[in-house]
Amino acid sequence: MKAQDATQNRGWIIGFWLYFLLLVLISVGAYLQALPENLTQQDKLGHFILLGLAGFLGHQALGRRSISVLRVMLPLGPSLATVFSTLDEFLQLLSTTRSFDLVDLWSNWIGIWLFYAVAETAQQILKKRRSQHK
Repeated sequence: MKAQDATQNRGWIIGFWLYFLLLVLISVGAYLQALPENLTQQDKLGHFILLGLAGFLGHQALGRRSISVLRVMLPLGPSLATVFSTLDEFLQLLSTTRSFDLVDLWSNWIGIWLFYAVAETAQQILKKRRSQHK
């Protein structure tokens, strides 16, 4: 990895961890019922955006790495975001203050994978433009 690439990736890593801290604070706030009710009752768009950004930032922070799962290459960041958001939603079944919601889960997944697809498409367009200007 070039020095400039390492510096850029360090920025993504720091950004991811700061964002992850924000998500933890939101989650703890939800479990403690410290969030405004209007945020917790109609939160599908929030799930979509918050987890979409988490998947995107994770993908960038991990250097856009992929893993092989059953001979299928999957991007690591979005895959981890999917696993952790799924675990978090199912853990709500054990909570007295939260409730499992399949639509929340779908909002998470759609956000994660749509943000990933848009980011990858944008990356390919930028790469193509850079190669045309050389």
